[in-house]
Amino acid sequence: MEARFEAQFGTPWPFPDDLCRECRIEWFKSPEGKAKMEPMHQAMEARWKEHVEKWKGEVRAMVLKVLDVADAIAGRF
Repeated sequence: MEARFEAQFGTPWPFPDDLCRECRIEWFKSPEGKAKMEPMHQAMEARWKEHVEKWKGEVRAMVLKVLDVADAIAGRF
């Protein structure tokens, strides 16, 4: 999972291997955890923005088609 994450986002896997699920919550709150999570957060945000920009036009076109169908249905009543 770590290698796939690193390949997809271009940033190292931030989680220590020896943390249990409960300890991970406390690790997130620590200064060390916050510092290690920041590059991951920035990489993921950049990737999501890239996808949003790519799909924005397509989503807008689909929404307009749905609104056209809704207008046609409303016009029948």
